[in-house]
Amino acid sequence: MEAKSLWVLLTTLLFIIQGWRQTEGCLEQERIALFQLKSFFNGNYSLKDWVNVKGSNCCEWEGVECNITTERVIGLYLNFARQWDNREWISNPYGYLNVSLFLPFEELKSLELSGNEIADLVDNQVSVSSAFNNLEILVLTQNYFNDSILSKLKSLTNLKTLELNFNSIKSLRHFQGEKVQPMMNIEVLNLDYNFLNNNDLAYLKGLSSLKSLSIGGNQLEGAAGITVLNNLTKLNKLDLSDNKIDSLQSSHDGERPLNLTNLEELNLDENSFTNNLLAQLSGFSNLKSSSIRNNQLKGSINIKELLDTLSNLEELDMSGNEVKEFVPIKNKENGSLGKLKVANLNGVFNNGAASLIQLLETFSSVNTIHLRGNYFNDTFSTQDQLHVPSKIEELVLDRSSLNNNIFQSIGVLASLKILSLSGCGLSGTLPTQGWCDLRKFEVLDLSENALKGTLPSCLANLSSLHYLDISGNQFVGKGASTALANLTLLRFISLSRNLFEVPSIFISFANHSHLKVLSSNQNKLVEEPTIPTWVPKFQLKAFRLSNCTTNELHIEIPKFLYYQNNLSIIDLSYNNFEGKVPFWLLENNTRMEAFLMKGNSFIGHLNLPSHPNPKISFVDISDNKIQGPIPVNICSIFPQLNGLNLAGNSFQGNIPPCLGSLTTSNLLLDLSHN
Repeated sequence: MEAKSLWVLLTTLLFIIQGWRQTEGCLEQERIALFQLKSFFNGNYSLKDWVNVKGSNCCEWEGVECNITTERVIGLYLNFARQWDNREWISNPYGYLNVSLFLPFEELKSLELSGNEIADLVDNQVSVSSAFNNLEILVLTQNYFNDSILSKLKSLTNLKTLELNFNSIKSLRHFQGEKVQPMMNIEVLNLDYNFLNNNDLAYLKGLSSLKSLSIGGNQLEGAAGITVLNNLTKLNKLDLSDNKIDSLQSSHDGERPLNLTNLEELNLDENSFTNNLLAQLSGFSNLKSSSIRNNQLKGSINIKELLDTLSNLEELDMSGNEVKEFVPIKNKENGSLGKLKVANLNGVFNNGAASLIQLLETFSSVNTIHLRGNYFNDTFSTQDQLHVPSKIEELVLDRSSLNNNIFQSIGVLASLKILSLSGCGLSGTLPTQGWCDLRKFEVLDLSENALKGTLPSCLANLSSLHYLDISGNQFVGKGASTALANLTLLRFISLSRNLFEVPSIFISFANHSHLKVLSSNQNKLVEEPTIPTWVPKFQLKAFRLSNCTTNELHIEIPKFLYYQNNLSIIDLSYNNFEGKVPFWLLENNTRMEAFLMKGNSFIGHLNLPSHPNPKISFVDISDNKIQGPIPVNICSIFPQLNGLNLAGNSFQGNIPPCLGSLTTSNLLLDLSHN
């Protein structure tokens, strides 16, 4: 019994202590240390809640992470938290951060200091290793560190992630030989956009635990000679983008081949590689993702060579090269591109020599193929068809040159779920054959073409559609309602910049219970039909109806809006709507973030909602006919405003003083022309 009583007593005391600590918040010495640290990161809005008030729970401060058990600070995220005025910048343009300020944070594991114009970590008889003894993640991106920072960080034996991109490092000599031993546990190293050259690669060979290396945007050029990294057997990701490399192997490598067998992700974008690169990739036998955008690959690419070299490849991006064609595999039965699932070939075929049909046959086994901005020597004709089964589920041809026959022949892509033909120069009316047979369609984008006429009734066959964008054409509303009414799974639809009659066509969506976004800007505004008011099954998050033309007077706001209570964005600008500002929309939709009523004919005084709208960030009721004073309670009704535009009305009287003390930063305020 005594033992049991003692246990109950200890448990009770522990509960009381823990309860006290949770009420008190973070440790007092760490709270004080954070406030001292704030003096370096001076004047930034993001640290406004760092206040020197006893009992203030610093674990709840912006940029501070605490261990939920010990309540010790384990993470500090102080990116872009330091500001200077012009006078201070002239006298001391760069910051020197005293690491002794971090000594109280004994359990600190993650520290981010990006974008603070720091030139160095000053030790002042306190070593970096003692201040950052347990640090595992250190992010120093976009500062002014030079080579010397590496000598100070090499003692951090627990460091696993180090990001030093966008600094002024010119050499990695501090990683040479025995000097690198303490940092052998590092797994992620980002050195992008410094001033490193080919010779610096050799200094990295001792980082045997390295899994991810980024060294893009430096001064590597010619033959990079990355064979020096062969012994980095754990390396999984390598980024060499935005250099001037034309070969991965240097001439003095001799017969030593590339052998990074565990590498799965390779980024070689924005270099000077030619077709010879494909043979060099044989050293990456387990490569799953390869990006070689904007290089100098030209002419014909032998797909067999690509297949043999990258047999485990799942994603390939060759956009921005000048490929004439992909030489197909003669034996189509063995023509599958290994494991390839995604092929990005945007802007590759620009001389009109490539065949779209042949290309889709070659890549018939992939799931996703992107072909934006290409020019083919043919487009689909009514006689064209694929000679092999297609597994393509996503086909993107935006801004490529096509003709309307693609709609009639696209039906052979039986697995197609996503088709994007935005800005392809399509014209005329939509046919009723081919494309309407693709019952698996989920996403269809026909925007920014010159299609006209009515939507064909066969559109109703695409009953799986949840995204439809037909904006920027010349479609008319006649007959459209029947086709659209059947697409009850739609979540997003854009009818903007057509010739539809609104709001009449909206009744087509009455039973669309999944609909969240409806956009119908720049159509023809007409009087709503005199039929019994319809109650929609949907609750929209965004509704856009602006810049519509009309020949009728006294057009009212669409009546279905009276039944909406989940709107975040509403735009009714430039429609010449009359009456009072429809603040009832804010009463009904308490999650509203943007309320756009510019360029109408709203009259009367500004009668704000009766309750606050804490979510709203932008209100624009400019260019109307509103009179009287600006309500003095406008700030309490809209406490989180980032933008307020009341210009072009007839407001009078005083400007409410509260507009000068809103807690939001960078407030955009326009009260002109009143």
